[in-house]
Amino acid sequence: MTESNKKPIVLLLVDGWGIASANVGNAISNSRMPFLEDIIGNYPATILTSSFTKNIKTENNYTVLSSGNTRPGKKDKNLLELLSANNKKWAIITDPEKYSASTYFLFGKKRLEKSKIILVKNNLETNYFSNPETTSPFIAQELIKIIKKREFDFITATFSNLDIISRLGDFSTTVKAFESLDKLFKKIVKVTLENDAILIISSVVGKAENLIDIKTETINKKSTLNPVPFIVISKNFEGKIIGQNKILSSDISLLTPNGSLADIAPTILKLMDLSQPTTMTGKSLI
Repeated sequence: MTESNKKPIVLLLVDGWGIASANVGNAISNSRMPFLEDIIGNYPATILTSSFTKNIKTENNYTVLSSGNTRPGKKDKNLLELLSANNKKWAIITDPEKYSASTYFLFGKKRLEKSKIILVKNNLETNYFSNPETTSPFIAQELIKIIKKREFDFITATFSNLDIISRLGDFSTTVKAFESLDKLFKKIVKVTLENDAILIISSVVGKAENLIDIKTETINKKSTLNPVPFIVISKNFEGKIIGQNKILSSDISLLTPNGSLADIAPTILKLMDLSQPTTMTGKSLI
């Protein structure tokens, strides 16, 4: 396949998006997301375990995702190292908030070949209450641009706004932050299908789904132990399911976890027809 005619696999992470039962303290379930509900009903969707220790650290979960192992070893080759070793070109689109997690914790200290990092900054006002989208529209813009170019085999991008806004502890603003992503999902999915790409939407850690503790009626700004979403979108996957999880409604909190974050890297390798190393203990979800 020529450099300008690649069909990329895109991993879009929405940190802060965890899965929990609908209640008055769940900013996710209280958001209106008509397009997201539509794609959950038409493409494979499940939820993944994201808790591997009692103390949740976002950077640790990024390492689990990239290594394909719930207990990654220092010498294990991660996903991006494997892609580079197989002459696959990849790109990371991130912002200052997620730069460390999206770079160091995804591929370590090495500057790998065949790679590109696009750092997007927020050119708008930094008042999060009036700008709950933060950098997400700019991340989406760059992602759409790079999918259309078809120069990369794998692209990963992170929406950080939900994670950032959840820390403020304001429920209505957190709902607005999540709802602002629905129109961006629509644009990205459209370009994905037009360019025969594969889009995976997921998260490494939850937060917004437990913003208000309904037992104590207090604000919870900490990351959660809850599962995270996993949705695969492409022309070839429309109407299909993951495992035994047949979606009867758009509420994926009704599902049971079908894997963990460690299964994302093996899934991407399988989609690329690349061998999974023995150090990866995760399994492909497709």
